[in-house]
Amino acid sequence: MVPVLEGPARRPAGLIGAVDVSPSGLLFCAQTGMTHSVGKQAPMTEAARTKGQIEAEAAAAVVRFHREQQGRGPADARAHLVANLLVVRCTGILTPIEAHLAVSEDGQRLVRSARQELRSINHAEIEDVLSRIVGSRVLRSYGDVDAPASELIEVYVLEDEPERRLARG
Repeated sequence: MVPVLEGPARRPAGLIGAVDVSPSGLLFCAQTGMTHSVGKQAPMTEAARTKGQIEAEAAAAVVRFHREQQGRGPADARAHLVANLLVVRCTGILTPIEAHLAVSEDGQRLVRSARQELRSINHAEIEDVLSRIVGSRVLRSYGDVDAPASELIEVYVLEDEPERRLARG
C-alpha cells in the first residue's frame, strides 16, 4: 500500500527509529518529519507470513527487549530461522560504561558475567515473546557475549520447524 501524505507533524512520543508505525496506522518518518497514513491493513495469517518477515519481527523484538533491559538496544540485530532454531546475532550491544570496562580482561569478564546473570533472570520473558512471533514454543535458549567485539549471539531451540508452515518469499 502506498502511504498517503497527511502533512507535517511533530514526532509523537514513544516512537523509536527512523520510521515507525503507530497502532492507529500512522507512519512517522524522522528524516522528513512527516506523518503518513498507511491505512488499515488486514492482519496477515501465519500462512501468508514469510520467513523474512518473521525473522525481521524477531530481530525487532530482541532489540526492544534489550532496550528495556539495558536502557540501550543493540546497533544491529539479525535473526535467522534454521530448522528448529532461531539464531539471533546482535552487534553494538555495549553501553558506554561497559565499553569502558571492556578494555581490560577483568572488565570483559565483569561485562560478560553481568550480561549472563541478567539473561538468566529475564530469559523467560523474551522466550515468550519470540514463541508468539515464530508460532512455536521455545524449549530452551542459550546466549553468549563477546565484550571486545560488542556482540551477542542467542540461540532459541524451538518445539518444531516454523519454516514448514510459512509462505515462501
